[in-house]
Amino acid sequence: MVIADFNLDNTNDFAVALSDVSQVKTYMGDGVGGFVMKGSVSAGGNGYPVHLSVGNLNYATDPYSGLTAPAAPLDVVASAYSNKTGRAYIGSSSGTIAPSSAIDLLGMRPVWSVIGDVNGDGFNDIVFVCRDDDKISMWSGDGSGSFTFLANYGSSASSVARPFNPAVVHPPPARERIPGL
Repeated sequence: MVIADFNLDNTNDFAVALSDVSQVKTYMGDGVGGFVMKGSVSAGGNGYPVHLSVGNLNYATDPYSGLTAPAAPLDVVASAYSNKTGRAYIGSSSGTIAPSSAIDLLGMRPVWSVIGDVNGDGFNDIVFVCRDDDKISMWSGDGSGSFTFLANYGSSASSVARPFNPAVVHPPPARERIPGL
């Protein structure tokens, strides 16, 4: 589960991975503790999503200045354990998420993911922890919600089994912001 303001109304919303039905659902908050389901997307056949992360995966370019910045709604990544994929979903200002990329993790089973600019190109990337395979898999984002393989790193079960806070929103890379985006 991740908590974020998906529909940009300054109230907390949440997304949850439903492993038993291979779905990711978004719920919009009303600001006083109530939530309404807004949408549901598939994590792929027998995906078994076990972890979600939230951040910016798609960017927009201002036609006047030429500056690129993260698009306003937050996006979601699901670690789909059983079908060995990462699933990227692009957010909309209505609070729904739509499938963007199914990332084939080359036979590895992801259990966690984080979003951040790991290669310094100004666009957020995705790092998957594949505990059962003793690997960490990095995928480079291009700013449109698509990803290409960057690198795999060996690890051990003890180094990737440490607890962490999956509800942390990782900010987009530091760069000039475009007003209104």
